[in-house]
Amino acid sequence: MSAALTLQLPTLRRSGHVLGDGLALASGLILASGATLALVAVLRLAGGALPLSYGLWVALSGAVGAWAGLAVSWEDFGWPGFRGAFRAILGGIKFSLIAAIAGGTMVLPVFGTMFAPLAVCITLLAVPAAAVGLLATLALTHRAVRRWRSLAGPAL
Repeated sequence: MSAALTLQLPTLRRSGHVLGDGLALASGLILASGATLALVAVLRLAGGALPLSYGLWVALSGAVGAWAGLAVSWEDFGWPGFRGAFRAILGGIKFSLIAAIAGGTMVLPVFGTMFAPLAVCITLLAVPAAAVGLLATLALTHRAVRRWRSLAGPAL
């Protein structure tokens, strides 16, 4: 497999205080947010309760989709200044699109790929708490990756 096709988060350079380095914390926040947002979107579409196994599958799919989105867009987070904030906003949009497509594909292979980004947009507009939660998660991710970059040194 070529290096261009492998999307990986960088390895942590410090052996101690893994959560303090920021990247692991950002990953945990993103995974939890993706699982929660996927459940909220599917519950809104279903209009009622879901079977437990399907609910777990939706949560897992949302977390995996969020991981895929972070793997694609993590380089946009954590840069200082106005340009860094603008880059983080664009990274958040890229993250949201990739996460919705990947998670939707896992939940419902053909139709989920097409309609998951629309379902996430509608959910974010209809449930303001979900939109605030996603924005807060992306802001905390930006801050955590910025801390990680400062601890990792000038190589990044």
